[in-house]
Amino acid sequence: FFIKANFENLRAFSYDDKHNFCFIDRVTGGSVPNNFIPAVEKGIRERMEQGVIAGFQVQDCTCELFFGKDHPVDSNETAFKT
Repeated sequence: FFIKANFENLRAFSYDDKHNFCFIDRVTGGSVPNNFIPAVEKGIRERMEQGVIAGFQVQDCTCELFFGKDHPVDSNETAFKT
């Protein structure tokens, strides 16, 4: 019962029916600039499609972003995507 209720709450977020994927942005205090958060999600989605182990796709996954760190010189979309 708890898992079902929890899963229903996750649907309120960015839930992708195709890959059974949910990305939740829980960053507080601006530790990751808003313009880089979509890059983090894109990187996770790409890894899921390519597969983490032996090229098998990952499905039924929830990823939560809590914090990160940016650098005024080195931070860019590619850095946050990887």
